[in-house]
Amino acid sequence: MKRAYYFFKQTILKQRLAHLYLISGPKGSGKAELVENVSYLILNQNKPENQHLKEMIKQNIVPNMMIIEPDGLTIKKEQILALQKEFSKTALVSGSRIYIIKNIEKIGTGAANSLL
Repeated sequence: MKRAYYFFKQTILKQRLAHLYLISGPKGSGKAELVENVSYLILNQNKPENQHLKEMIKQNIVPNMMIIEPDGLTIKKEQILALQKEFSKTALVSGSRIYIIKNIEKIGTGAANSLL
């Protein structure tokens, strides 16, 4: 995941970040840590080191960041609809907003169709 982190760091520095990335890999490969680190880079661009922000990201209490995880066995349509509703809202804090869907392979059919 070091190469992936370097890729994201360079992409952010060059201001060429796409609106969507799919990060996959086997369990224990460091995906969650990569997402936390990249989220920090995005939210803390051009600012001094911010340990408090790093802790907020780990605890999922960042105002401009939303994480969707399976509710039970699957990601449900209602979760995706709530996520889409967030897209149209004004950011709570100025700057980038980050939306993360964990375990997308567990998305239900209705939820998947809502994403399209």
